[in-house]
Amino acid sequence: MKFAKKYEFRIFAAKQAIQKIQTEMELLLKNKSNEDHPWIEHIKKHKNLPELNRQAVVSVIERIGIYSGKRVQIYFRYQEELEAKLNILKDLYSDMRGDNNGSEE
Repeated sequence: MKFAKKYEFRIFAAKQAIQKIQTEMELLLKNKSNEDHPWIEHIKKHKNLPELNRQAVVSVIERIGIYSGKRVQIYFRYQEELEAKLNILKDLYSDMRGDNNGSEE
């Protein structure tokens, strides 16, 4: 009986966690949190451009590094913020799939 109750609780907690994760993902994907992150709107303004123009380059690129060996690196504005959001989405997706890096009891 004790065993069944323990797993009933774990199932209940897992369902709640899934619901929370799904809600957070929906908010992130629908960009409802843009009030806190105005940079998202700034980037969205320049998506699907038919061609690259000066305004778009100046708006989204912080700098361009040119190195020996014909190596070029583009440093985007808001890159850290974007990577943080992508990491959150990856973590949420992992949680939904049940990937827990061996932290299972």
